[in-house]
Amino acid sequence: MATYRVLLSDALAEAGVQTLRAHPELEVEVRTGLDPRQLAGAIAPYHALVVRSATKVTREVIEAAENLRVIGRAGVGVDNVD
Repeated sequence: MATYRVLLSDALAEAGVQTLRAHPELEVEVRTGLDPRQLAGAIAPYHALVVRSATKVTREVIEAAENLRVIGRAGVGVDNVD
């Protein structure tokens, strides 16, 4: 079974985090408070990024995301995602 790395870069309800962690193929890491530069430096090994409204997913973040397959926005709108 493949393992996919998921980065949660904004606070998410514990029930949501546990729902993701209940899937054995997902390796979930929570790292909040990253500015776009820090996120760009950290994103390369992750397959998925889950954000709310605090994280700004800039073009630089997306270009640095070598393995990224999906960006999930927990909330309404995508004005914080290039």
